[in-house]
Amino acid sequence: MLHILIIDDNFEFIETLFNELNSDKSNKFKVVKICTNSKNIIDYILKEFVDVILLDLNMPNINGLQILDAIRENNIKSDVIAISGDENFILKLTQGNYHTYRMFLKPISYDKLIDTLNKMYDEKSKKTITSTSKIIELLDIFNFNKSSLGYTYIIDCLNICIRTKCKYIPNMKTLYNEIAARESIKLSSSIGWNIEKCITSMKNSTNKNILDKYFNFKPTPKAFLNCILSLYYSEKTNNIKHKV
Repeated sequence: MLHILIIDDNFEFIETLFNELNSDKSNKFKVVKICTNSKNIIDYILKEFVDVILLDLNMPNINGLQILDAIRENNIKSDVIAISGDENFILKLTQGNYHTYRMFLKPISYDKLIDTLNKMYDEKSKKTITSTSKIIELLDIFNFNKSSLGYTYIIDCLNICIRTKCKYIPNMKTLYNEIAARESIKLSSSIGWNIEKCITSMKNSTNKNILDKYFNFKPTPKAFLNCILSLYYSEKTNNIKHKV
């Protein structure tokens, strides 16, 4: 599912777009937030990862180009679809070498916008399938109960990190909150509890020599996931070197 942030001050456009997205029966899209003014937008996108930002460039207080500056400066990995009714903003966007997935000039074709979002969804799905198979391959080093909920959450956490190009997890709570929001789970702490229980069970059933190879201490959930991320990126780097 693509999680979408809409930043636009045109209520008629927002209502039409929201209805168009909701009319899609495939459940590919979910609008997680709508911002009709630019106040606190930057704080939100720094704290909450979304897959796609639909950004009106002509916003009050802080215009869309300033928001794009913040996205670039803070290395935010969300894809941006830029929208504007003013050709001058589109020109500035092109001249400023801003990276956007696509640009639309209002009035836009909702069919073309939905087609673009469908393409983005397909690209995300392919990346997730590839990363998930690699994650499972790395987790197979250890003796996990693959039917446990915690095992599923571990894969979810790692996929989020890989999708956002995060190579080190500083705060597990942020990951738990994101999964809870996506799965409509009331208590994000239950995700942490399931992961910790799963890792504890894994430690008790995995050969001690294997554990000692990767850890010189009893791994916490944070330490374990960061270990898997390190293995994932080191193998990816080695594969690139071999190809070269």
